[in-house]
This record gives sequence, C-alpha cells and structure tokens, in this order.
Amino acid sequence: MKECSKGIFKLAFYFYVYFDPSFRSTTIMEIGRKLKQLSIEKNLITNLVDFFENAIIYRITGQYKTEIKDLRSDLITYIFSLLDQEALHKKMNYKELVKLSIKMDSQKKLQLTQSIILKNYNTIIKEINLYKDRPVLRVLFHNEVVLYIRYNDYGEYFYSVIFSPNPDDQMGFENYDDVCDVKTHPHHFHVRGLQSVIESPMSGEPNNDIPILLKNIIDYINKYTFSIFYSVISRIHAKIII
Repeated sequence: MKECSKGIFKLAFYFYVYFDPSFRSTTIMEIGRKLKQLSIEKNLITNLVDFFENAIIYRITGQYKTEIKDLRSDLITYIFSLLDQEALHKKMNYKELVKLSIKMDSQKKLQLTQSIILKNYNTIIKEINLYKDRPVLRVLFHNEVVLYIRYNDYGEYFYSVIFSPNPDDQMGFENYDDVCDVKTHPHHFHVRGLQSVIESPMSGEPNNDIPILLKNIIDYINKYTFSIFYSVISRIHAKIII
C-alpha cells in the first residue's frame, strides 16, 4: 500500500517535469501545488490530482479513501488512457495498447517459458532456476550446457547458451543490440564462437521462441555427442588395426 503512494508521488513529479524540465523540487507539498496549477491549464492532469490527494490522505491517516485494489486498477487505466489521448506520447490505437500491455510483464514471460521447458524438455535438463531478484531463468542441461533466458518490460530479450568455460564458446539470440545489419533487425543471432551475426527466427514471444531455441541446443548436443562417439570408435578401430 505504501509502495502505491510512492508510485503516485513519483508519477506526479515526472508529469510536471515533462511540462517544465526546470522543475527540481521533490517535496510532496510543492509537487502537489504545481500539479494543481498545471491541472487548470491541462484537463488531462485533473485525474492525477485526485490520485495525488488520495496518496496524501494515506500518508496522513494510513488509509486510502478508496479500496487499494480499485485505486491501482483506476491508476493503470488512467496511465493507458494518456497514451490513447496522445497526452505524453504518440497516440496509440487499441491494438497497440494491448500489445504494449503484453510486452510489459517480463515475469509472466519467464513463468511461461519455465512451464514450456518443464513440460516438453524435462528429460534433458538437470535443473531449472527462476531468479527472484532479477528477470532471468537459468537452465542447466545434463551435459553441463547452460542456458540463460532474460526478458525485460520493454519487449527486449536475450537467450544465451554457454557450452563451456571458454568465454567465446557460446551463442545467443537477442534484440537488445539493435545495430546489427540483418534483415530480421533488431532480432539477430550470435553464432557459436561469437565471430559472426546472422538473421534470427526469434520474436521475443516464448511460445514461438522456446521450441526453436531448444531445437538448436538439442542439435548442438547431439552433434557434439556424435562427434565424441565417432572419435572414440575411430581410436578403438585404429588400435585394432595396429
């Protein structure tokens, strides 16, 4: 509940800074005063003043004048309505807003990813760990290959596969680094060895990406296993001939 009031105060501060970049005061009373002045000129701020006053009431009495669940829901609706009104950003239509809301939950993507891996690839993994302090999923395979999956709240992702302690012995799919000149930009693939970058079939959505990612890993594992098997057989065969 306290975090909600903090969020409202910070939101109010950034709103005013958006319209007056020179504003630097962080006192609650001054932010509130400036916000009321701004609401006279811009009607879209009026609702934020109501949220701000509700947060003030909580700080004084320890209770909001409305149910916290309703307050949070109304606040989120208000923020998205600003996008629809082209108040603080480019105007977005309904489909764009839905897409944005889907992008903004990295934790849900990681939970979905974990579920997909456990359901379909459980036999080839040794352990799986979803970190609580950061948006990262770590998967350890039986042959000690390690997969790190990371999402953020802005539609960006990074899938890193580490084959050995050698710093270059890895590959990765991502869209963080958007300077790569490939047709699938910003999505691209760092080939194992990190010496080249090529097009990527990834999109940042777990249902599309995880089956492709795991197939790549399994193919590499099978290729490596076959290589070792062939090497051992060749040595045995050579000894027999000698």
